[in-house]
Amino acid sequence: WCQRFYQQMLDLLARQGTVKMPHQTPLEFLGQLEPQIQTPCARITDYYLRWRYREEELAFEEFDLSLREVHRILSRPSEGK
Repeated sequence: WCQRFYQQMLDLLARQGTVKMPHQTPLEFLGQLEPQIQTPCARITDYYLRWRYREEELAFEEFDLSLREVHRILSRPSEGK
């Protein structure tokens, strides 16, 4: 489920026009995000990397809350439009 949450985050961002390229590492991708979305995406990325490379057991709720925050931020109307 960790990989699924990370992919859902990438899918949400891609729908908004921010696509992770295959050559980018997860941390490189974070660097191209707008500041208001970086924090929740950084949490999801951190959880994903900890799960993938350290094989840590992580709480589902941590991923879920952060993914909901990403969705909420991306669903807001853009300022100045």
